[in-house]
Amino acid sequence: MSDTNTKRILYIEDDRGLAQLLAHHLAKRGYDVELATSGEEGIAMLATRGHDVVLVDYKLPTQSGLEVLSIITKQPDPPPVIILTGEGDEAIAVKAIQTGASHYLVKDAHGQYFNVLPTLIEQALEHKELLKEQCRAQKALHRYEVLIEKSSELTTVMDAKGTTIYISSSVKKVLGYEVEEVLNQVVGVFTHPDDTDRAVKNFKSIVSKPQGTSMKSLYRLQSKDGRWRWMETHTTNMLNEPLIEGIVIHWHDVTSRIEAEQAVEASEKRYRTLFEQSSDGIFIIDLDGQLVSVNQRAAAMLGTTPDVLIGLNFPKRIFQEQWESVEQDINRIHAGEQRSVAERILITDGENLIVECDMVPIYDENGAPLYIQSIMRDITERKQAEDHLRRSEERFRQLFEHAPIGMVILDRHGQLKRVNNTFCNLVNYNVEELIGRQLDELTYPADRGNMLPADNITTETAFHMECRLVRHNGQVIYTLIEATGINYQLNEEVYLLAQITDITDRRKVESQINEYVTQLELLQQVEEEVNQTLVVENVLRLACDTAMRLSLVECVYISMYDANTERLTLAYGINTPFEVGESLPMNHIAYAVSQNMTPMRLTDLQSNVYRPLQPDAVATMCVPLMVQNQLIGTLTLETHSPNRLSQDYFQFLRVLAGRMAIAIDNANLYEKSQRQIAELKQLHERLDYMAYHDPLTDLPNRFMFQEQLKEALEEAKSTEDMVGVLLIDLDNFKQINDNLGHLTGDAIIKQLAQRVNQVIRDVDLSASMGSDIIVLLRRFKTAKTALLTAEALLQAIRQPIYIGNHTLYVTASIGISLYPSDGANETDLLMKADSALHQSKLNGKNIFQRYDAKINAAIQRRFNLSNELYDALSNNQFTIYYQPQISLRDEQPQAMEALLRWQHPTRGLLLPRDFIPIAEEIGLMNDISNWIIGEVCRNQAQLIAWGHPLHLSFNVNVSHFEQGDFVTSVTQILQQSKCDPSHIQIEVTEHSMLNNFESSQEKVQQLKALGLHIALDNFGAGYSSLSYLQHLAIDTLKLDRTLIAEVDGTNDSAYRSRTIAQSIITLGKNLGLTVVSEGVERQGQLDFLRDTACDQAQGFFLTRPIAFQNLKNWLESARYSRS
Repeated sequence: MSDTNTKRILYIEDDRGLAQLLAHHLAKRGYDVELATSGEEGIAMLATRGHDVVLVDYKLPTQSGLEVLSIITKQPDPPPVIILTGEGDEAIAVKAIQTGASHYLVKDAHGQYFNVLPTLIEQALEHKELLKEQCRAQKALHRYEVLIEKSSELTTVMDAKGTTIYISSSVKKVLGYEVEEVLNQVVGVFTHPDDTDRAVKNFKSIVSKPQGTSMKSLYRLQSKDGRWRWMETHTTNMLNEPLIEGIVIHWHDVTSRIEAEQAVEASEKRYRTLFEQSSDGIFIIDLDGQLVSVNQRAAAMLGTTPDVLIGLNFPKRIFQEQWESVEQDINRIHAGEQRSVAERILITDGENLIVECDMVPIYDENGAPLYIQSIMRDITERKQAEDHLRRSEERFRQLFEHAPIGMVILDRHGQLKRVNNTFCNLVNYNVEELIGRQLDELTYPADRGNMLPADNITTETAFHMECRLVRHNGQVIYTLIEATGINYQLNEEVYLLAQITDITDRRKVESQINEYVTQLELLQQVEEEVNQTLVVENVLRLACDTAMRLSLVECVYISMYDANTERLTLAYGINTPFEVGESLPMNHIAYAVSQNMTPMRLTDLQSNVYRPLQPDAVATMCVPLMVQNQLIGTLTLETHSPNRLSQDYFQFLRVLAGRMAIAIDNANLYEKSQRQIAELKQLHERLDYMAYHDPLTDLPNRFMFQEQLKEALEEAKSTEDMVGVLLIDLDNFKQINDNLGHLTGDAIIKQLAQRVNQVIRDVDLSASMGSDIIVLLRRFKTAKTALLTAEALLQAIRQPIYIGNHTLYVTASIGISLYPSDGANETDLLMKADSALHQSKLNGKNIFQRYDAKINAAIQRRFNLSNELYDALSNNQFTIYYQPQISLRDEQPQAMEALLRWQHPTRGLLLPRDFIPIAEEIGLMNDISNWIIGEVCRNQAQLIAWGHPLHLSFNVNVSHFEQGDFVTSVTQILQQSKCDPSHIQIEVTEHSMLNNFESSQEKVQQLKALGLHIALDNFGAGYSSLSYLQHLAIDTLKLDRTLIAEVDGTNDSAYRSRTIAQSIITLGKNLGLTVVSEGVERQGQLDFLRDTACDQAQGFFLTRPIAFQNLKNWLESARYSRS
């Protein structure tokens, strides 16, 4: 049910007996049903009594059900209407839905619709509730629009081209324009010429950014009276928001603040300039008080020149009325006093100057006083400035302390140095508690550290931001911080003056609107997703994820109720200390909710009798999960913050719980029915097909086939007929299973069996040999008929297969053996048919192959060789030859490429092409590759011991390189061998690199980190993707032999080969790579490589591969063979 109240149903039906029967059935489900025998009576009852749902029979005495439906739907806020009829007419159903019916239900003769009707009633009620939620959201959106229109700030919306498509009516108050004067104007029309380019650039930038991106700026706009207003903007990209579809700009008039800041800055600059241009007057006086020397500033202070002052009596000429006091200072210094500082009045040209007179003795080399130096600083302006500063500080203090918004001063480390009363009231602390604290201590944890870095703060610094602060009582408030750099204490240190405004109410309105929209979207999303799944665990996870996403609580879980034990068991949870399947403790709130079947919300768990699962949770919310008035479980939320579980969210959670309860119940019923069906099917198959049939294809199994084949061979001895065994195996079946899943694979095998049976005769026998192999038993008159049958089978299998949304094309290979030519018993025929099947796979698949003794012998040899490979690895039969890579600059060997050889005990020395494909097929390639790496590392260490520190390189097999533990294996081998990784190079083919490029990049970086060198091998033979070269951290580029095969020719093809090869060599050199060419077999090729500045080359023309035991002699001969 949608809630715990009894729902009232009005049933309009002229068949009273049927109506009473249905009313009785609905009453047992908890509904209150009232009956009306005609449309007129029913409409009258609905008008006076009010009902939650109306059921209307299509055929009524005087009015049809559709006419009654039309009258009801025209009423204000009509209830949901469900049409019931005994006729399954699709046109009537369409008409009913178009007229406004919630559902249309056919009354079957067996009364099955009785069981369906409660579900339809619940769905109609839930749809009605969803419509109400949408209506509330629209009203909330309307309130937000009204807030914008009434705001003192200016709000505009522009389209992607910069044209104004909306402007709030506050434009009249802010700038003096009418709305019509601004609409359809483009970016920059009202902007100051110096700000226009920046405004256009910023607008283009925000248009190109993702949805929701915001940007803050400051521009000057011209008001209608011609004045320029400073406007602070907050621009947000909402082009993809359906209700807005534009760039939203909020304009805040900060003209007063900017002009005040500019005035303060100008004043400070004026005083600073005045102070910096001042200098001191310096007088040098002998011990008799006569002036010996003065500087230019001193003379300027007296209104004369230095030469006029020389020789005059310092006390009497300079200070006049105070000369006796000055003369006493001179005498004291002469008597041994070290310094005399005093303020004096200096009279010059009738003007009094206040000076600071600082007199110190100047000693001769014997330490006796020689002169007296008097430094006189004109402090007249300073005294005046100090007086002005005191008055200015008083004005600042008055503004600061009595400001209606919070104001603080912080040092560059974020420490509060001064706060006003408004800020104290805002955060609920007194002044003494705040001074000396970090502002971050009052900041909400997620917003900490967002202030401007201390090293970047200057007097030019100005910024604003939104930040959450935590009051003394723990309440979180939203604030707007506007800060600027100031010289607060008249020293070089810069402080931040910040104005802090409480914007909690504004954010709360925005948050409520967003919450309503989010809730509606989530309800719609949940409705869609639960309709797509019938898996209980998925429904439980969806319910918990939805509740956690919306509420931001720390813990969400669902418990299922067992009516037999009356216990609640955890079914799914997020961040719960309990495991799924554990019973909730009896003092848990869920038991109270399950007993009362009423939701509960507690915000004081620490002082309550109910215990949460999370020990430190302080608030919880629990709602029952009800289906048809029956409790099936509970949904519980727990949090450390009681403010997160609001009353509005409480209502949403109840609606969500109603939907989730129905989805969980449906999923439970579906899983139960599926289990019952599977059990019955499994029992049936086990009894009927276990002995002689394949459970997937319903074909006879191997056991039955062998019996039938044995009987056919006995009959063929007397009839002289041929008996054919055809083994049919799908090609690349593993890829189908890996890519499309085993269910699709099974479906393909079933269709394979069907198509085989369509081709063969009734007297033939097809059987499953397991997996994707089907065997056919058939009698033939000639061998040609067997081959024609095989061709018909291949043709049938090639036809497209349709499975779900997939159209698949599959092929098969067929192996054929015939009695009596290929064998006389069932074992021989099956074995030889399998041999022929194997050969058809090797020959390209999608073909048939008759058993051939010669081919079988080759297969046997290949099989023997695969077994001998295991012995080769364990008996140390592999060896390594090294082919030198010769520098084309000085013809000296630079590196050696390791080449694998197999010293076979009977077949001699085998090249890789003779056994590597077999090793890959039997899964031995990784072990062989690890042996090669270990051997190369040991040989490298030996080379260094011989005094030849050459680089040794080895090729990495594709499958080995793609192994997840490849880097780990290489690391272990390097550690065990203790070789120098910087002299080891790994050669990786283009195919290995590009097969999984991101994984290859990561492996190459890890190998490089070990100190190894990386070479891209066989470049030019495969992808040759030049774009990848810039992203691969390789050291060497090895040209494939095919690139230089024709470079010494004279035809057009040779010219193209030379052009391509030269381009690749140049590219590799420009990328800083060492370029090595493989396969040099002629002098012309070598000359071309020298001419193109290729770094190194290798090939039989230069030298053949050398066994390691001969390598030392070859190196010490300092020569290499070209024969």
